[in-house]
Amino acid sequence: MFYFLPLLLLFMTASPNTAIIITPNEHTFRVHQRAQWKILLPRDYANPFDPDEIAVDARFVGPDGRELVVPAFWFIPGRIESEPTTRVATDEQLRQASFTVRFVPPVPGAWSMMVKVRDTERTQRSAPIFFEVKPAPPGSRGFVRRSPKTSHYFQFHSGEPFFMIGPNLCWANERGIAQYDEWFEKLTSNGGNFARIWMSRPNQLFETKKLGVNRYDQDGCAFYDALFETAERHGVHCMLTFNNYRDLVDRDMWGPAEWPNIPHNAINGGPCTRPTDFINSEIGQKLYRNRLRYIVARWSAYTSVACWEFWNEQTFTNVDIPPAWTRDMARYLKSIDPHQHLVSTSFGANSQHEVWAMPEIDLAQEHQYFGEGVRDASAPISAMARSLWEKFDKPSLIAEFGIAGEGSDIKFDPDGIGTNMHNGMWASMMSGSAGVGAMWWWDNYIDPKNLWYQFYGISQFAKQIDWINQRFEPVTLAPIMSDRSQPEIFADLIIRSAGGWGKSHGKPIAVLPNGQTSLGLPQYIYGTEQPRYRTQTILNVGIPQPTKMVVRVGKVSDAAVLRVVIDGEPTKDFAFSGLPGAPGQTKVERHPEGKWQAEFHQDCELEVPAGKHVIELRNEGNDWLAIEAVTFRSARSSQYADLETYAMKNEASGDVIAWLHDSESNWFNDRAKKMPRTISGARLNLSVQSGKTYRIDWWDTWKGRVIESREITATGGGELQLEIPPVHRDIALRATRIGS
Repeated sequence: MFYFLPLLLLFMTASPNTAIIITPNEHTFRVHQRAQWKILLPRDYANPFDPDEIAVDARFVGPDGRELVVPAFWFIPGRIESEPTTRVATDEQLRQASFTVRFVPPVPGAWSMMVKVRDTERTQRSAPIFFEVKPAPPGSRGFVRRSPKTSHYFQFHSGEPFFMIGPNLCWANERGIAQYDEWFEKLTSNGGNFARIWMSRPNQLFETKKLGVNRYDQDGCAFYDALFETAERHGVHCMLTFNNYRDLVDRDMWGPAEWPNIPHNAINGGPCTRPTDFINSEIGQKLYRNRLRYIVARWSAYTSVACWEFWNEQTFTNVDIPPAWTRDMARYLKSIDPHQHLVSTSFGANSQHEVWAMPEIDLAQEHQYFGEGVRDASAPISAMARSLWEKFDKPSLIAEFGIAGEGSDIKFDPDGIGTNMHNGMWASMMSGSAGVGAMWWWDNYIDPKNLWYQFYGISQFAKQIDWINQRFEPVTLAPIMSDRSQPEIFADLIIRSAGGWGKSHGKPIAVLPNGQTSLGLPQYIYGTEQPRYRTQTILNVGIPQPTKMVVRVGKVSDAAVLRVVIDGEPTKDFAFSGLPGAPGQTKVERHPEGKWQAEFHQDCELEVPAGKHVIELRNEGNDWLAIEAVTFRSARSSQYADLETYAMKNEASGDVIAWLHDSESNWFNDRAKKMPRTISGARLNLSVQSGKTYRIDWWDTWKGRVIESREITATGGGELQLEIPPVHRDIALRATRIGS
């Protein structure tokens, strides 16, 4: 809302004396419930949004002596609109303008409040106001926190675990708040509790070029007030993303971007002549801190806000955002936030591990899109989640995922089965994430295909787990054995690529006899012109008999040479060219950056002797090649069931939670109309505590219910020998020790 006022002045309606007038909105205060005070000052200010001109702060002192300082914000009643407007403020709206303080008391008892007002001439303090806070109402849980009991999970202020279950809901359609209300209802009725929300386009803005910098659109602010109130009503906890990378870009693959429209841009009267000035100039940083202050003042008192996120995919701003900037802004944000929300950011590619290691950052996260060459999300999601767990002693999340980043997953799943979404969520939960992988494509896939039910099964399982006390860690289980009454035969051992764009883990990949891997096989292998992404791709594999190894190359950029090195000896080279007319191409196109890229889907074959081998895949060309799969012909014994396992274990108790997945249950086979099979007669041996009795619950992951439960006592060698119920697509396991 852009108010046309004389000389762009915003006048306050205060009495002419020197008193600071403080009026509460309510007279009953409770723990975990938002309280609000209206503050009228004795004079007017040209720009009450500018804390250098006028800063109002409230100091609260609790019954235990704790002090919390809360910034106040300038408030004019706004009207919720789907787009910013250019509307003249009414007299009634101006009469209601004031500074406002929002605060959530964390403990009951006697509290006091004192207001400090600082302007360019002097500092004033009000007399203290005293009020009594009653205990929290039943079921109130407060804000989300990092758990003091475990470094990898979250909890509420009340002490209950908080395991994030939900998708991205970054913007709504033209229905705005009504659309969010509908989505939140669909999410929570299926057990969800989390959503990621943007404050950038295409969502509503509260900074506009019409208002300029250091002024905040009150219709846009009213939109977010209503959004977070709606989320609170439904029990949804949001990650609030301040900026999208497109805010600093003129144009990208999606078309015209936002840099020409933001108020900081010099063409709109702002102080920044280049996008880098937004980050690296003194005035750019000052304006960013001012914005953070307004965000904290206005929205930190909503318990539906779980996490602040500086950037969506800051890598793609094409601006150097140094780790020091993130550290300094996180420190400032925490210094002014009385409720100490979680703080994070995201990169999209080339994450800065230095940032994830910072104590100021509470959540490490990744985004992952695999492309059509990867048939299933399970392995890449698990590999990324486990990597975050191992590298950083803090909670982590796959905060975006999908099949392709260029368009809705509906084209890969036209029937709306949701298998990739399902698999990605279960794989992330069983690999150490603090929540399920957050699916992208909510408005053009999840909602139109009514895939909200996918949250139900996993939420019912997750709420049975005491995430903050169980001390679960990711583990690799022994391969699942098949029905041995059948004669042994050998089939192809297929390792499908499992990584997205960017630098891979670079660690040796152990290939189990059933074809499952300890880490994902990277999809992209980079050449000499991609040093920032280039790393080794090594397979440690045992081959029962002499065989052919087949590397299927899907796509190549510019020129690539696949070199296969076996046990340290270069064995064979395969050359590819992306230039038009090169042999073997099925499709060729020119990338916007100028390089030719071609699809091949070509098999590269070589002989491999029986035995254990260390096999390295290199790219001796200049750009990149994409691998679809590595196959060892007739190298997989039928003694191993075609079930992958993703598991977490409490080593102290022996408790295990696991997800067992038929590798043929994926979006690719769904699209091909291949009917899911049922795997029967499979057996799993679990290593637990010797002689202890465990309750074994088998779960239907799609319906969210236990389908079989029994008690089994471990052998003297500490092994549980489990017969797995028939598996149709996948099944989940919970093994819980009985007694102390």
